[in-house]
Amino acid sequence: MLLPVQFTVTRPNAPASEVAANPNVTTTPTNTIPRDEIVDVKLKIPPLANQDLTVTLDVTPDTMKTQTLATPNDSRGSVQMFDFGTKGTGGTITAGATQIVLKATDNGEETFAAVFNKEGTLNIKVTFTVGTATITAQSQQLTITKQIRKYAKDPSTGYDFNQYDQAFQDAADHWKAVYQHSIDDVERLKAMGMDESEEGEGIPNYTGGQDDIMSYGNPADPDIHVIHNDGTQPSENEIVVSSGTIRTWYYPQAVLTPPADAILWGTCVLYHKAQTLHTSDDVHYTVTWKSWDAATSAYNNGSGIDYLNQVDRAFLEGKHPTDNVNIWPIRTDGKARP
Repeated sequence: MLLPVQFTVTRPNAPASEVAANPNVTTTPTNTIPRDEIVDVKLKIPPLANQDLTVTLDVTPDTMKTQTLATPNDSRGSVQMFDFGTKGTGGTITAGATQIVLKATDNGEETFAAVFNKEGTLNIKVTFTVGTATITAQSQQLTITKQIRKYAKDPSTGYDFNQYDQAFQDAADHWKAVYQHSIDDVERLKAMGMDESEEGEGIPNYTGGQDDIMSYGNPADPDIHVIHNDGTQPSENEIVVSSGTIRTWYYPQAVLTPPADAILWGTCVLYHKAQTLHTSDDVHYTVTWKSWDAATSAYNNGSGIDYLNQVDRAFLEGKHPTDNVNIWPIRTDGKARP
């Protein structure tokens, strides 16, 4: 038995920057979806004999269903990396849907929410029964592209932990151009921001620190004084990649506000921690880049805590750095998967 099965994917939650460039992006059908973006899927199967049809939802291949989320010290195990949700009144979404009903009165058409938390290619798979026949159909192939990992909002306050994602990306791009060296993953910066200040929700308790997402200006740390070369701390050198020479690590323009600038300069501090300088004649220098794990540890090495493990919890395991709370992957209701 052949039944026409039609899938249409749209992006009602496309970021504002994309909407500004293309106002039709939210309504134009697409087969390319950013990871962690909640999308609409319209499924249409013409009704037979004016009967409602119950459809079971899944994805294929199996490799796109789950991912092992772990740090070197802990593991959440295998975690589901997709979700479907039914849509209610007022834009509400109920996550965790495994089935939907295509009503004959709606011409066998229903729109549901979907989110895919793992980059790669997949198909939405539907299974339904007509008479004694079990029928399986698949959507067109969907390409899930990588974007900065989205964290669930604070469940008690609604605080948006994703509001500075572009600033993290911009900071990574800026210092890559300056030092001609890439950070392994911009999500490392976001995880550090989560550990340092909960992306600004946990406001640092020092004067002028209300926007210091990366807490590089904390008075208990020397970095703000070193980067300003204000004489209160010994100066430090950095590589000038273009000439193979060194200069004093000195940026008087480094500030703690607004948040995007604080992220920019906090990222500069991380890059500085990653450098080891070498010379054979005190004139010509080369730089050896430490691992980004080592640089992360050095970023906050005087606190007496296992800082790298805390960052890794948010970066690799989807957990809050210090609380037993999951922050990703998100479901179609925007909450973190338990």
